[in-house]
Amino acid sequence: MLAGWFAGSWISWCNTAAVALIGTALFMMPGIEVFSWKEFNDTIGWDCVLMCGAILGIVSFVQSTGASDWLVGLMLDSVGGFSPIVAIIFMSIIAAVLHALIPNGLPVLTLVIIPFTSLCVSLDINPAIGLMIGTFWCDWAPILPIDALPAMGHSYGHFEAQDYVKQGLIVSAASVIILTILIPLLCNLFMASAAVV
Repeated sequence: MLAGWFAGSWISWCNTAAVALIGTALFMMPGIEVFSWKEFNDTIGWDCVLMCGAILGIVSFVQSTGASDWLVGLMLDSVGGFSPIVAIIFMSIIAAVLHALIPNGLPVLTLVIIPFTSLCVSLDINPAIGLMIGTFWCDWAPILPIDALPAMGHSYGHFEAQDYVKQGLIVSAASVIILTILIPLLCNLFMASAAVV
């Protein structure tokens, strides 16, 4: 399987999902039988698999129709006249809300990266700030983390949805404050040649 994942860099059909499915099927083959179909079926939360698949299909549709660009543009148009610090706060809030609605980080990053960097350029601040905010929130979804691991934890009854929301709002608010302070400082420290807040 490791060789297949490395080969995915050069062979287009050999992506991580295809290699994982083929590897899982091989592990269940007679003679190999690392685990059986019954063991596999009993441990998989099919409701989570179907939910994530459906949401990814919806996200793909929203992106292909251009509705995502319209939505992010609408949100960012209202931020254009504010100070850079307020713009950073709004970018963080927008990305956090989008990741609460879209459970996969890569589509969130795809949606926000160009508008965030454009907003930074229009406010005469370092575009790396927009990149860092988008990248942070594409991987950090504390409000309602409908991603693979939290979904499995929820399917086994370890967590309830309201637990995610209650704790996630607190963590998200703290993250917005920390990012608002930290990202301009990091950009000043490591990118002194560029104009920063």
